[in-house]
Amino acid sequence: MHAESGLLGGGGLYLEVCNVVRVSAPDASMDDGGVREYAIDPDAAARLWDLSLAATGATPIARMTPPHRSASLTAEPGSPQHSRI
Repeated sequence: MHAESGLLGGGGLYLEVCNVVRVSAPDASMDDGGVREYAIDPDAAARLWDLSLAATGATPIARMTPPHRSASLTAEPGSPQHSRI
């Protein structure tokens, strides 16, 4: 399996039909897809997370950082770079 190099190490991407979408201008039509900048703003996401924790009283879940998997995603099985995950 081969991964698009632009996806490696990139979490929190907005996808449509298995493709990373473009950020649409504020005055552009959304008829052809895309995402508004505010919808992928990491600072806004962090504020919403904090607000949600405060509103619900939930205990935060520790974030796990997945191992870097670029070699295993692009290497063929049996090659020296291939590893099991």
